[in-house]
Amino acid sequence: MTEIDPAGAVGLRRLMVRRLLDLDYVPAGWEEPLEAVPRHVFVPDLLWHPIPTGYLPLCRGDDPAAWLGLAYRDDERIVAQVDDGAPDGIGRHPTCTVLAMSEVTWLLSLVTLTPGMRVCVVGAGLGYLTALLAHRLVAGAVSAVEIDPGIAADCRRRLVAAGAAGVEVLAGDGTVELPAGPPFDLILSTVTVRRVPGEWLRRVRPGGAIITGYGTAYCHDPVVRLQVHHAHRATGHVVGEIECEWERGQRIRPALTAAEVEAAASGTDATTFDAHHPPHTYDACFAIGIRVPNCVRVHVTCDDVWFVDAATGSRAHWHRSPVGRYRVDQYGPRRLWDEIDAAHRWWLTCGRPDAGDWLITATVDATTAELPATVEAPAGTSG
Repeated sequence: MTEIDPAGAVGLRRLMVRRLLDLDYVPAGWEEPLEAVPRHVFVPDLLWHPIPTGYLPLCRGDDPAAWLGLAYRDDERIVAQVDDGAPDGIGRHPTCTVLAMSEVTWLLSLVTLTPGMRVCVVGAGLGYLTALLAHRLVAGAVSAVEIDPGIAADCRRRLVAAGAAGVEVLAGDGTVELPAGPPFDLILSTVTVRRVPGEWLRRVRPGGAIITGYGTAYCHDPVVRLQVHHAHRATGHVVGEIECEWERGQRIRPALTAAEVEAAASGTDATTFDAHHPPHTYDACFAIGIRVPNCVRVHVTCDDVWFVDAATGSRAHWHRSPVGRYRVDQYGPRRLWDEIDAAHRWWLTCGRPDAGDWLITATVDATTAELPATVEAPAGTSG
């Protein structure tokens, strides 16, 4: 392993915290942990650098100074793994990332810590967020789960190196199994789920909280904060947005190869017509995701977007024609563009509600989203 200058790391860490303070990004009580916990310890030696067609590997030994500078940037997320650790040449899909510092501090702003709390981090990755929490709480109060066994082992090693040896890291699926012990006061999840796992509801005490990425096939950036009640039920609202990786058992990746695009374009059941620009505001997309289940957006370019339901083979292709008009071609049993357009009009009729206006309710059987009674609109279920 290439040696890193300790003094240089301390200096960069202080500069990073100063930048975050200047931007008013550091919540109360977190300045000292941010300065104390060495972030570079939780940055992998092998990074994946984004290029227009995917991700290429970048090794720490190639340029240690540049690598260390990247580790202490406050505005850039670092890709630690692609394609579940088995890329075939160029990486295609990030499956483990180190959050950007602005995202880390925003998540910390959602957390209220008190003495005696038990906290579990789901989707621990290499452990930086877990280490910050452990710095604030007593030894043994923080545990973590990471689905990838290799990353989980790496996380343990890095936590020990950073002085957080008392953290239990479980290698496994955090949606079905959490570390043993008394109920948790907080589950902090860095993955996105469409359905809040029943295991989380059973393992958080009434009055405790669940903070997690929550989304639909169409819109998967929201973060929700839920309060857990009796009978394994939790309610809450969207509190912001961060792009998290999907929980592996709930993610949807539509196969949209060049061959499939060509086959769809030659479909005999296609309908083609003029259209408006696809709804793209965050609040509109959240509503569409609730109203149009199992519909994934695939952005090829800013003028070329596919909407896909892989289960039914339905597709809609929105694109700008050579003469500058917007066109839509639809294929398959679902007319996805018609559904999207109807959902968007419904959202407009409801007064353009914010994503945070929806009440999110999680039980062991389902996770639903509905607007307040003051809005005359039916409830929807995550899709």
